[in-house]
This record gives sequence, structure tokens and C-alpha cells, in this order.
Amino acid sequence: MITPTLGRSHRALTIVDVTVGVASATVLAAVVGATAASMRTSSNESISMANLMQLGVSQALYAWDHDGLQWCGHSSDFGLSGNSCSVYVNTVGCPDQMLLGWDQGGGLWGFWLGGGICPPNYPGNCGNWIVYTPSNWTTDPLFGAWRMTQARSFHNYANGRFYDPVYYAPNDRRAYRLASPMFDYPNEFVYSSAVPDQVVFGSYGMSPSAMWHPDVFRAPVEGGFRDPGSFVESFERQSLFSATHADLKTLMFEMRWNQGGNPPPTGGLTSGEVLYNQSADSKPISLFYDGHVWFLSNKAAIADDASLIARGLDGLWSRDTPLGVDGFFGALSVDGSRTSHSVLTIGGIHGRDILKPR
Repeated sequence: MITPTLGRSHRALTIVDVTVGVASATVLAAVVGATAASMRTSSNESISMANLMQLGVSQALYAWDHDGLQWCGHSSDFGLSGNSCSVYVNTVGCPDQMLLGWDQGGGLWGFWLGGGICPPNYPGNCGNWIVYTPSNWTTDPLFGAWRMTQARSFHNYANGRFYDPVYYAPNDRRAYRLASPMFDYPNEFVYSSAVPDQVVFGSYGMSPSAMWHPDVFRAPVEGGFRDPGSFVESFERQSLFSATHADLKTLMFEMRWNQGGNPPPTGGLTSGEVLYNQSADSKPISLFYDGHVWFLSNKAAIADDASLIARGLDGLWSRDTPLGVDGFFGALSVDGSRTSHSVLTIGGIHGRDILKPR
């Protein structure tokens, strides 16, 4: 529910070291890679790569102001509630609200939480808890904070608006078409009754597995998937600089299948919408934790996962979450391939989405 309320093995690195390093690496990649990008990618893909480079800098700037933590919609103490909104707002506290921004009429929009300890004028309810937690497996696996980097708490580190082109890949045709009329508005947020569900979410998602405590997506040998409601540390926020395999783990990626010209999916999605893992041939452009941006081939990730399993080792993504063995909408694959890299990565921020750089 979106609701307006009227009114206005190395040496230890410091946050300064790493933030400057990540930002510098991103800028360097933009400069050095410009010629290569113009030769190897289409114009639309180059735009998407530039978007993710800019969002990488925004992540570093956010971490600078938040003790090195990557952006999230939750607090580390959410685990005290057993992943229960009603318990949290009645006994622990009222979380920072998921605000989207001021609109052209002076209204402040957000996915509000109300009740309990929250101020009485907060119009939301626990139905919006899904927006604050990194991801979920029951109500709507497509939704969650991993899709919410357009929120005010993050977009203030980007270009200051919910509907900014930096959040939309041009090849994500449906979202780009619906959002583009709002690009020229100077306001933080634009309300349009012509837009389905009132909000057009962007093309990119954070890796939701990396937003949880690493023990949520444990390897099978360690006990497998662990329900976030079952242990207090589950919501412990993760440092942007704590990835074990920074060049192999995605931070943000095109969660839409942005290759174009493919049949629309069926079952659970709006007609015309597509997902990154619906074909082995898809190569979602991805921002990795080391700051580089490139294509992550689903076909390569599937092959790497299979090679580990063939050797009696754990695969790259969890198959024992409440989503089942098909993982993240795997049943919608148009070619029978299955991958849930980035979304269900074993080990979370300490895991890998691919075995070697491509």
C-alpha cells in the first residue's frame, strides 16, 4: 500500500580506503571501458552499464555515511521480532519509514508502517512490512527492499528522485515506457493515476541474499536455508565491503530479462514482464562488489553450478528455500533452464554467483 500524507589476507582497510577505492574503480572502469563498451555493446546496453556504474558510486557514498553498511530497508534489530511486524512495532520500535519523496502537490509518499509505537498520524499498516525486509518467499517473491533503491533514503545518494533514468534500463521496455513520462518532472516523486499500481519500479535489484545475514542462505552441508524468523541475527545489516568474493558476487543487477524480443511469461507476472533467469541465453548486466560492471551469463552460471554439484560440492544457489527446487520463478523458464544466482546465492554476501570472472 502506497500512501500519501500531506505536508512537507590483506591489511585491514578503513572505510575511507575502501570507499575511495570502490569509487575510483568505478570511475576508472567508466573511462577505460568507454571505448570497449562502444564497440562491444549496443547503445541501450551501454546506458544500462553506465547506470549501474553510477549506482555503484551511490552505494559507496551511502556506506560512507552509514558505518560502511550497504543500503537496506531494515534495521539490524528486526530479528528481535521473529520477522513479525506486529511484534516489532508494538514492542521494539517504529522503523525509519520507507519514503519515496514529495510530489508536485506537496504530498509525501511512502510505504508507511503504522500502529504500535509508531506515531498515530502514520497512515500505513503491517501490510507494508514486505517492503522493509530484504525479500520474502510467500506474499510476493518479486517484492521487497531489494527492489527499493529508488526510495528516498537511497535516491538522495543518486540523483534525488524516484523517477530518475538511472534506475531504468532502456531494454526493460515496459518499465521504461511507463516511467519515462515522469523523467522530466523535478519533484522527488510523481503520482500518476495512469500508472498501474501507482509506482513503476526500476530495472535493477540488489542481491537480496546478500542483504540477509549469511546464515539465512547456508550451504546444505551447514544445515541449509534458515528461516529469518528463527534467529535473532538474521537481519544483521551487512557491510558493503565484506564480500568474500568481491569480483564474483553481484551487488546490483538487471533483474529484468532485458534482451528483448522474447515471449511474455505466464503465471504470477504482468503480461509483458520478464525476469533475468527465464533463459540460459540471458546475460543480465551486473554490478559486482569490487565495483566492476559487466554481463553475467546465465549459461555460464548454470554450467559453474553444475560443475560444483558434479564434484559432490554445494551449488551456487539455494534450492531448499520456501520457493522450492525451482527457486526464483524457475518454472517460468522458456527453455527449461534453472538459475537463481544473485537472488538465492548460498552464503549470501560471502557466496559467489559465478566461479570466475568473465
